[in-house]
Amino acid sequence: MNLNRKTFWLMISGVVFLGGISYAIWFLYSEIDDASKAIADASVNFALLQEKEKEFDESSKNLQKYSAEIDNLDGTFLREETFVDLLRLVEELARTSGVSFKALGAKVPTAADDKAVLSFELAGEKEPLVRFFILLDNIPYSGIVDGISWTRQGKSSDQVKVSASYLIFNYIK
Repeated sequence: MNLNRKTFWLMISGVVFLGGISYAIWFLYSEIDDASKAIADASVNFALLQEKEKEFDESSKNLQKYSAEIDNLDGTFLREETFVDLLRLVEELARTSGVSFKALGAKVPTAADDKAVLSFELAGEKEPLVRFFILLDNIPYSGIVDGISWTRQGKSSDQVKVSASYLIFNYIK
């Protein structure tokens, strides 16, 4: 009976020992599996981060490469602080064309669907007036002459007075 009891306890100890080892192996396997999943997720995130870094570097290079063009394009948009520059440009066009220029008023947009408008009067002969409008058509601001009226100054005079409004499409608030 002593031998049976020893064998019994030895078997119980062996089963407990094997159970402990099995539990330890299962625990280590699950920890290794969790760590492997975390490493795989981190690898994917790292690859995405590297791709975004490459895109960012490429965008930065393009931004530097095209900065002069961006500045030129930005200069073609009219803002409240650059409206005076437009007025000076139109005055210079009038001087170059040989006509007299008088600004009558300006309206800046108050709502999103409004347009900026510069109202003016010109006086001069027909040819210089046409030259003025040709030059006005070539300024960097996008717009159109609207509400134009031509009036001859006297019956036999070549002098013409023009009242017009210039609608500016590329005004930014």
